[in-house]
Amino acid sequence: MTETWNAALKAIIPTLTGCRAGPDMKHITYGANAYCVRSHSRDELRFCLPLLVTESVSKTACPDSRGQDGAVWAALEHIKTQVPRIPALAPVGGRGTRHPRHCIAHTEPCTLICTPDGMGEALWKPDRNNFLDAFGLHILVRGALPYPGPPTVPAQHDVREKLRDLCDAIGDAEASVSPRQVETAVLTAIDQKSLRQRLPEEGIITFIADGSLMARKETEVRNHYRIAGPKEGVHIPFFCPETLTPAEFDCEGSGGSLTGFAIRRREAVAIIGSNAEGKTTIIHGILSGVDDHAPGDGREGIVTRRGIERIAAGAYGLKGADVSLFFKSLPPGVNGTPKMAYGAGSGSLVMAYECVRACARKAPAILFDEDTAANNLLIPSSFQTEDVTPLSEVLHHNREALGETALIFAAGSSDMLVARADVIIRLKDHAADAVPPQEFRAHLQDHLREMLASLNEEKGTPRI
Repeated sequence: MTETWNAALKAIIPTLTGCRAGPDMKHITYGANAYCVRSHSRDELRFCLPLLVTESVSKTACPDSRGQDGAVWAALEHIKTQVPRIPALAPVGGRGTRHPRHCIAHTEPCTLICTPDGMGEALWKPDRNNFLDAFGLHILVRGALPYPGPPTVPAQHDVREKLRDLCDAIGDAEASVSPRQVETAVLTAIDQKSLRQRLPEEGIITFIADGSLMARKETEVRNHYRIAGPKEGVHIPFFCPETLTPAEFDCEGSGGSLTGFAIRRREAVAIIGSNAEGKTTIIHGILSGVDDHAPGDGREGIVTRRGIERIAAGAYGLKGADVSLFFKSLPPGVNGTPKMAYGAGSGSLVMAYECVRACARKAPAILFDEDTAANNLLIPSSFQTEDVTPLSEVLHHNREALGETALIFAAGSSDMLVARADVIIRLKDHAADAVPPQEFRAHLQDHLREMLASLNEEKGTPRI
């Protein structure tokens, strides 16, 4: 009897070579991407196996290498739909085991075609393990079988037959994917890649196509806005306000064109609105534009240059941090100089450092949400000392300090910062409208006069 199931798998894999999806021998690393182990619950045999489909529909339907990840996405999503229908595919979803939820990530729908930073690694999607090349479709299959006991000869025979059936079923399922579905995904991927490549020459940081649907529905597995699927039910699309003169791009892959809202180099863009109007949703949509999305995701028309930096209030140690753009002197407890600060950073110090660092890196844009920002770094207060220069004053008096970097932020109450923006997008009933900066400033002046009058009318003796 073989001592372990991992050792047994080494003997089983060569017997799978005649299957319609055979073992991907050139990419197998035993113990890493090829394993067979007993689960912690002791009642499952979990496996991972790299496969290669040489006669691949996705390969045939993808003549352009820029769309290969789109073809892989279409193939994987189709295979997932077949798991509940084809008994031989049951192990992918852990069907027949006591804890099939352990395999939920293997069959969870995914609308992410490509991401530059490894988001959603638990999901079965195009990535470094699931890809297309001249040899065919490479896929990494994970799953679970009911634990058959120690790897005796009969048990190994049973597992080998189930894996053979699984490999054949994977090949059959891939062969049944619609070429039209593959082609649509391929062209969608090409559209996004080519458009993102054109943004720098157009001086654009991010582009949001008209009709984009940015709201998300998170699940147990897709629990981050970057990988979450589209919201169900009422979903209000984004359209560029006509007064901002929408940008237009031709789609290299699909051959159509897109119009929408473009944020340009050096612009300060404020997204404003009342509570729960969708300000953060737009911020998330812009950040998600570094990824390529599948048809039906709702964000296929959102493309953002990679390298934008999101900043926020934080609390971590500073080691030679430059905060001199905002601080003329350091608060007590922080050592060094504003050019090189050391010590425990407050929320505003950390955010100041992240902003200066992003500008030094020549990031295409700095992006933040008022909800997670240090408010005392954004706008002045009546008690603020001259040693601190808030961002609103930097925009007003020292804009060149930001260089070519754009500034994009969501705000609900930082009116003094919004007043310094070049472009103001207001959300009302979840729809976008543009407010001319001069109009906003006039409205703010009226509001401040009303507040001052209200303060002057206060009666009674204040508590001390």
